[in-house]
Amino acid sequence: MKIAFVHGHLLLGGIETLILKLAREFVATGHSVTVVAGPRGNPQLETNLRRYAKLVRLPSSFMRGYLSGSRADLADVDIIFACGAPQLLLAQALKLRHAPRAVTVVGVYSPWEFTPGIGARRFDWQLTDRLFAAVPDENVIFVNEPCRSEHRLTLRRSFEASPVIVVPTDRPALPANRIVDREKIVSIGRIVHFKPTPFHMLEVIAEMKKLGRRFVFHVYGVGVAFDALKEAVVEKGLEEVVTLHGAIDYDDIPRALEDCFLFVGMATAALEAAALGVPSLMGYEAPDERVTLGFVHETVENAMGELSSKGKRYPLLDKVKELDAMSSAAYAETARKGQDHARQFSSEAIAAQYISAFENARRFDFPVGFWEFVRSIVSAVNWKIRGLLGEHHPDTDRYTGRIGAQSAVAANG
Repeated sequence: MKIAFVHGHLLLGGIETLILKLAREFVATGHSVTVVAGPRGNPQLETNLRRYAKLVRLPSSFMRGYLSGSRADLADVDIIFACGAPQLLLAQALKLRHAPRAVTVVGVYSPWEFTPGIGARRFDWQLTDRLFAAVPDENVIFVNEPCRSEHRLTLRRSFEASPVIVVPTDRPALPANRIVDREKIVSIGRIVHFKPTPFHMLEVIAEMKKLGRRFVFHVYGVGVAFDALKEAVVEKGLEEVVTLHGAIDYDDIPRALEDCFLFVGMATAALEAAALGVPSLMGYEAPDERVTLGFVHETVENAMGELSSKGKRYPLLDKVKELDAMSSAAYAETARKGQDHARQFSSEAIAAQYISAFENARRFDFPVGFWEFVRSIVSAVNWKIRGLLGEHHPDTDRYTGRIGAQSAVAANG
């Protein structure tokens, strides 16, 4: 089978890591892989990816990618896999123009990926909504049950035939006798407002400091909220105990965690930390709730921090105190439980599930051609002008607006 991933910029994150692991396993089992990605990326990730896949750089937006798609050389591709909502429209356009034998499949990695937008939207997003409605259930792969449940609820669609395939986590464990720095807490991930755990941890660090317990907090990652996090550190007077390292190469993550007492984060990063043998608290999307879903082995339905996750929510401060009060034996047991939970999902097994899903995907018709391209250009220019005139762009709130609205609903019962 010949498989083409369509993604945005290859920055270091959960989806990018998933692409790398799947490409490695696909090639090992006789398949071929092309990755169509945006022009920016993490150099080490790109180097690793080129070992297994042909990497083609295209503009990541539908409008510009539509014009330059011939460079991807997709004529004999069997599957075009869109890695999320922003890539679905471009994937379908590439399929129609350059890969006539291919079937389009899409991955859903957030409960807000295709759920209804807020207010007016650009034409290309409206077109994406209509395209997703035409995608057969068999061609939609959800990362976990909370994502599928949220889309079922908001789109009133069963998704009964949609496979649920979790992310692989097969990091080799750190040495069992590693020396743990009981003051060191680490978080790794994109610094964005809809992943608020690093912001919440600043308050936890400050409160523990008032109680006479000193922690140092190391944050790795970049994103649109990085400057806001930096300002929050200064505002709370935590410069001596909080270090914002910026980006980290994927291969350097074990080194950053080798003496770590506790990891806090979301999604793939939290699972990989647990696989290494570091107790890992799963964050939670709600920006105004300083809570966690608990240690990764306490999560339900493989939740990765989604607002729609089932199971208990725990005050983040309480779980930090709980771990801090554990004996060495209890700490080791917590680490082992997290490791066992994360190790259920080997890359080999997950890749086989993806291949099975690709084999079951069905052909469907949805035109994405010249006039859709023209209307998208006109809409984009229109919104650009409106933005320059001071009008708020609703797509800015694609995640945070929905999360805020859902939080308000939950809070009001």
